[in-house]
Amino acid sequence: MLITLSGVEDIRFDVSDTQKEGATEGSNAHFSVIDEKMRHKVSNAFIDGMKFCRQVVAEAPLRYLTTGCEAADVMLFRDAVQMKEYVRVLCPSRRKLTEGQRAHARGVLLWVKEMVSRQDYMEEYVRRHAMWLGFASGGCEQVLPADGGLRVACMRNLFIGDCTAVTDAMWRAGGCDTLRAGSVATAVAVGKAAAAELLSI
Repeated sequence: MLITLSGVEDIRFDVSDTQKEGATEGSNAHFSVIDEKMRHKVSNAFIDGMKFCRQVVAEAPLRYLTTGCEAADVMLFRDAVQMKEYVRVLCPSRRKLTEGQRAHARGVLLWVKEMVSRQDYMEEYVRRHAMWLGFASGGCEQVLPADGGLRVACMRNLFIGDCTAVTDAMWRAGGCDTLRAGSVATAVAVGKAAAAELLSI
């Protein structure tokens, strides 16, 4: 099966239809296989998408509603002391912060903003967090059932879970709702649909 990720030139995902050695019964036996050059292209596409989304949310009025970037993964920070300080800033105590503590918190947040803009951080972030889409080597196959995959009602071919569970026919049957790496339009459409579903409960 070949799945084309729109926006990445020549990207294809060859999916094995043989059971992976050591796979447990009930786990997804399919896995994606891409070479290092193609892996680099996919990574760059996601990084470009992350940068573009950051630019979008940096403009008013969105900048008043967001932190300016995706959620930081503290496990990717190499400075353990600063990592702990950032966690403390995210989980403040109930008592009111002093002026000195607020100034310290601002400094920590500026450090985090600098860290998440580094190329090595973004590459590692994509390597870890793009796995749920089935890139790299089917990172979710051990935690999803064989028929795993959920989807928002409006997104007929955008699956939450391991994309190796999606057949080529299912993907192509989705019409114009194609997945683009870091797509703002897709994120907005999914966000609206999710909000509508929450409001209807």
